[in-house]
Amino acid sequence: MTPTPRRTAVMAAATILMAATLAWLSATGVSATPVAAGTPTPSWAASPIPTSDPTITDWWTPAGCATGQLSGLVADPDLGTVLPGEATLCTTYTDNYRFGVAVFRPDDRPAFVFRAQLVPYHPTDASPVRIVFPGGVPPVNRGVCLMRSEQVRLACVELVGEPDGTVAARPIPVDDPLVDSLVVFDGEEIRNPTPGCANCVAFPEEQ
Repeated sequence: MTPTPRRTAVMAAATILMAATLAWLSATGVSATPVAAGTPTPSWAASPIPTSDPTITDWWTPAGCATGQLSGLVADPDLGTVLPGEATLCTTYTDNYRFGVAVFRPDDRPAFVFRAQLVPYHPTDASPVRIVFPGGVPPVNRGVCLMRSEQVRLACVELVGEPDGTVAARPIPVDDPLVDSLVVFDGEEIRNPTPGCANCVAFPEEQ
């Protein structure tokens, strides 16, 4: 079959295009060797995908997700006035996860979470905590928060004086100005006045 003038022109153009492509590949150092069947092609997404895993510290390993709540003050015959609360995991349980308790003053000083104020999570249920005050009497004008991490507050209350001389714990938002200050973890082991209470956390006396 004799090629038509149109077919001849198309073939010539294709030959010129192929020659130009090979010349460009050679000039740029790119190999034109075909990839063998079954050979994995390179991935352009080589960077690791960031995860939401929390930062691990020497003593405090925050969980990636948790919820919490603080109740009103209650009277305990052995411990005095106690502030109960609880935190619950909403992620896979790991036995080194902890949540903490921070106490805030109405000034710009940072709040501290001490090692003795870290509480482990229950594997499948809510994790109770009871906050105990020096002398059994809570101070006023303080904020108290359950902390998932140094940055994340789960629940907060304000300790306020009532007209009858008693103290009450009023729920406040986690971004309330009273508790919206720097939180620092301190690995120092402060004295726990209630060693026989497994889920008790001591309110620092210096607060």
